[in-house]
Amino acid sequence: MTDGTAWDYKPTVCPTRQVVAFSRSNEGRSVIWVQRLGDGSGRPLVTTGADDRWPTWTADGQSLFFHRLIDDGRAIGMWNRATGEVQELVGADERPRYASFDPAARRIVYASERTGRSNIKILDLSDHVVTALPVGEASFPAWSPAGERIAFCSRRGLAHRWQISTVDVATGEVHDWTSGVVGLRRLHGPLSWSPDGDRLLFKSETEPFAANIYELDLRTGGVSAVTDDSWWDESAAYTPDGAAVVFMSTRGGDWTWGFYRKDLATGEIETLAGPDYVERNNPRLTRDGVLLSTLVAGTSEELYEQCPDGTGRVVAEAGQGVRYPVPSADGRMVLFARTHRTVEYWLAENVWAADSPVADLARPLVARAAGGTPISEQAPLGPVRSPVDTRRR
Repeated sequence: MTDGTAWDYKPTVCPTRQVVAFSRSNEGRSVIWVQRLGDGSGRPLVTTGADDRWPTWTADGQSLFFHRLIDDGRAIGMWNRATGEVQELVGADERPRYASFDPAARRIVYASERTGRSNIKILDLSDHVVTALPVGEASFPAWSPAGERIAFCSRRGLAHRWQISTVDVATGEVHDWTSGVVGLRRLHGPLSWSPDGDRLLFKSETEPFAANIYELDLRTGGVSAVTDDSWWDESAAYTPDGAAVVFMSTRGGDWTWGFYRKDLATGEIETLAGPDYVERNNPRLTRDGVLLSTLVAGTSEELYEQCPDGTGRVVAEAGQGVRYPVPSADGRMVLFARTHRTVEYWLAENVWAADSPVADLARPLVARAAGGTPISEQAPLGPVRSPVDTRRR
C-alpha cells in the first residue's frame, strides 16, 4: 500500500469508507496520514509541530482518535562539576534542544526550535551575543576539537532526508557529507567528533526497530559501520582518548537500554551500565572516567554521574527534565538541555465534513473488486504474520 522513504506505521482501516489512516514520519515527527485504498492518494489530516501517532477510527467512521506527543525544549543549562553551580544560558522562549561547547568553553552552539523548525545559533558566554548560522534546518550541533568547524544534522532545501553536514565557523561554508551515500536513514541524533577532529560518529536506522553506529572519515568522505547487528544502537561518543566509543543500545534484550563501550582496535564490547529496566539515555565519558548520562527517576529524566568504581548519584542541583549532557573538553563544565514532555489525546471530529482537508478521499460504502465482489462483503483476512522478527520487541 505504501512505499518510499517515509516511515509508515500503526494503520487503521475506516469501517465505513475505503480509506486507511496511519502515522507517517518523513524523518521527523509523525503526522496522521489518510490514504485512499486502491489509487494510493492521500494527505495529512493535520500538521503541527507535535508528534501525532496511533490513529483509531470511531465505529461510525466519522472521527479519528489519536495521541500527540509534545516535546518542548525549556532551557540550556550549564553545570559546574567543581562548584555544583547551575546556570541557565538559553531560556524557554528559544525552545532549545541541544548544545555543545567550543574547545575553550567560551561559546556554545545550540539548536533552537523557536520558529517551529530547528535552527542552530552561537552564544558568546562573555557578552551574551547570539549569532544565527544560516545553514537551513539543522539540529544536534557539535563543535570540532580545534574549533574551526561545527557538525550538525541538516535537512536543507527541499530534502526530506536528514544528512550529516559541517560548517566552517569563519567562512560559513557548508559541506554535506552523506547526501550521496545509499542505505542511510533517519540521520537525526547526537554527533561526536574524534579527539583528532578527523572523524564523526552518527546513528542510522537500518530496519524497523534497528539502528547501527557509523563513522564518517572527514579526510576521505568514507562511511563505515562501528556496530553491525539487529539491535538499536544510538547516541555514540568517542572516549576522550579516541580508542573506543560509548553508546546506548537495546542489545541486552527485552527492549531495555544499556550502556556499552566498544574498543575500536579489538572490537570487544564491554557493558558499562544495565540493562536493568532503568531508562538511561545519552552516555558521555569525561577525562576523569566519569560516565555522564540521564536516567528516568520517577516520571522525569535527571542528570546522573557514574564513577569508574560503579557508584553513582543523581545530580539533584541540575533539576528535572534534563537531557543530552555534553561535557566541555576539560570535563569541568557540562551543558544540558531541559525539556518537558507531555502526551495529549485528541479526537478529530467530522473527518468527512466538506471543509476537512481529507474530505475528497471519501469513497462510497461499497466498492467492487476486480471480480465484481463488493469489497465491503469480502471475507475478513484474518491474522497476518508480521515479516519483522518480533522476538526482541
